[in-house]
Amino acid sequence: LPKADYVYYALASLNALTGDTEAALAHLRVAIRLRPQNRYQARNDADFKLLASDPRFCELVYPERVVRA
Repeated sequence: LPKADYVYYALASLNALTGDTEAALAHLRVAIRLRPQNRYQARNDADFKLLASDPRFCELVYPERVVRA
């Protein structure tokens, strides 16, 4: 249980479903930092459907698409 990335992922899912975008992004960020594979899971997770158009969510789960000037 040292990393417990799944706990952060579950909290992110719950927050996304209840409309708490800020908390969802914060928890998802930690889940991805602890286990980078969570990034790919979140891309296709219906729980995050409402966040799909949020640029911060896109930057988090699709970092390869981010264009930095």
